[in-house]
Amino acid sequence: MMVGLIPRVLCSLVAQAGGEPSLVKVKQLAGVPPDFVFRMNEPFPDEQWQRLFQASCEVLGLTPMHAEHLFA
Repeated sequence: MMVGLIPRVLCSLVAQAGGEPSLVKVKQLAGVPPDFVFRMNEPFPDEQWQRLFQASCEVLGLTPMHAEHLFA
């Protein structure tokens, strides 16, 4: 389990890089409701993070290594 700060930052990065439609697509691919907001201090499953990260790479056209660099 990890805290919501991590996916919250990723969602912000996706929205900045690709706009709100990209963020909606990432959430859809990851199985997250489009209106869901990650709360900074609430835990969530690691599997959800993996789905969000993979979907972000796919939607933004990034390799995992490049996405990790941008995320850092």
